[in-house]
Amino acid sequence: MKHIKRIWNDQVGSKVISAGIIFIISTIYISIESYYKDKSFNKVLTEILNLKIDIKTMLIYALLLSILFVIFHLIFGFKYSETTKKSDIDLFDSIRNNVLDQGNTIHFLREFNFRGRFNLRNLDGLDNFIGSCRRTDFKFVNPKLEKIKEQLNNEIIKFSGIVAMKTFSENGLQGIPREWEKNKPTEFNEVISDMNNTATNICQLYDKLIIKGRKELDI
Repeated sequence: MKHIKRIWNDQVGSKVISAGIIFIISTIYISIESYYKDKSFNKVLTEILNLKIDIKTMLIYALLLSILFVIFHLIFGFKYSETTKKSDIDLFDSIRNNVLDQGNTIHFLREFNFRGRFNLRNLDGLDNFIGSCRRTDFKFVNPKLEKIKEQLNNEIIKFSGIVAMKTFSENGLQGIPREWEKNKPTEFNEVISDMNNTATNICQLYDKLIIKGRKELDI
């Protein structure tokens, strides 16, 4: 049972199981139909494939499959224990209050236009988050929250890569070289666009994590 739940909680595994359930149900139905109507399995299958189904019947089948899916999800879906929920609450609070809080790094990413120069210290939260994500104990037990956290980490890594490769320090501030605006205007504007868009993606994923986390953790 625990092994099945572990597979179900995995995004790919759940799709495989869902497809397997539909396949098994279809196979059982065709086998029964073949037995009682004294027809070969292939003949029954061919008749079903050639069958013209009206919209009402299709909706009924879709409803039945949805009910089966919900029942299976209720049985095998993710459920917190008292200890695992506390573990996720602690991690969630650590992220939003310490590692990557809204008042500093996230606020800066929301408001700043990367056409200008900036202090690298404003991005300390991003480095902290990347470093924390390398730790084995910095993972949500809840697969939904862990998925969003990984998406957020990927966007932050992308943003940090742009900063490392395309910006340079001048008089203690970081930014895209001003001479690029005249010498390489296309690249200059592309880098600004990439940084602003990635910063927006980071903020949106952060918001998604906070909203989903409060719902899942009931806090």
